[in-house]
Amino acid sequence: MSKKDPSSLNELLETRDLYYKFKKLHEKAQSDIDEKKAELAKLQEENKKIAEELKDKMVELGTVKVSLDKDKEMKDTLMTQLDELKAKYQKFEDEAEKLKDSVSNKEQTISEKDQQLAEKDKVIRQKDEKLEELNEKVLAQVSKITELQDQVIDLQKRNEELKLKEKDLQKEIETTNGEYEALKVRLRNSGDSVLGTTMELEKMSNEIKEKDERINELESKLGSILTGASGFLTSRDKLIDKFKEMVGRTHRSIRMCIPSLGNLEEISLLGTIQDFPSTIVVNIAADVPPTDEHILMNLKPKGVNFTQFDQKDRWVLNRDGEELIIALEKDDGSIIGLYSNEQKLLSMFNSAIMEPWVKGMKI
Repeated sequence: MSKKDPSSLNELLETRDLYYKFKKLHEKAQSDIDEKKAELAKLQEENKKIAEELKDKMVELGTVKVSLDKDKEMKDTLMTQLDELKAKYQKFEDEAEKLKDSVSNKEQTISEKDQQLAEKDKVIRQKDEKLEELNEKVLAQVSKITELQDQVIDLQKRNEELKLKEKDLQKEIETTNGEYEALKVRLRNSGDSVLGTTMELEKMSNEIKEKDERINELESKLGSILTGASGFLTSRDKLIDKFKEMVGRTHRSIRMCIPSLGNLEEISLLGTIQDFPSTIVVNIAADVPPTDEHILMNLKPKGVNFTQFDQKDRWVLNRDGEELIIALEKDDGSIIGLYSNEQKLLSMFNSAIMEPWVKGMKI
């Protein structure tokens, strides 16, 4: 066996070490290459996905660009509309300023109108006071008319008595004249008596003449007030008869005031009013105590209008604006009033007729 050279052995060992070293490096490099290949494959796969995503994004980008273009157009449109709105707003601002000025003027006008209304209210109150005075005067006139009627009746009675007395005196004169020729002596002796009788006759004739003039004067006064179907009411029975007659002649409307609602049953008018057709307008003013509420409940569904009026002394009736009754019932039950179809009287007593509805409270 030949003896080896130590230097060659060392070289071989170094070569072997290098081989193993290079082998390890090769294996490591191969492993790294495999890893890199795997990473490359992975990167390629990811790149493919990214490419697909990029493609999708490009499509989406195109869509977004289209949308942006539309948004831009919309933005331009909105800007145009905004400019128009700004112009309108400015116009509204200008109109608002004008409106403020107008409102200020209106407020001043309203203030002036309020002042005028206050003055009108004052005038109305004065008119109401005058109306009250006129109502009192009307009632006083009614009382005077009754007094005049009584005076006329008394004068007529006295006139009749004087006329009868005049007839008796005429007969006495005729008898005296008939006996004059046959009884000249007695006539001469009784001349004073005849003369006295003649003077008394002349005196009574003058008195009759004065009474006739007074009667004519009173009748003239009454004639200026009472014409047509007119007359006085001095008893409750006559008042009720006239009330029922007028109510029975109603065609269009009726306005009545009675002391108490129960009077409708008392004077047998409830059934008449219940039988009225719906075309007739009925207004009733009266005191309505709880005991008479059944009458109100019966007539309300038929459209009858009620007014609570506490003064229990009034009998008033206006039938179709053609006839009237106005009367006062005193505490002792006596009646003072009149009835008429004279239009002048209807106009003259209109305030007195409407008083229960002015002072009363609608139910």
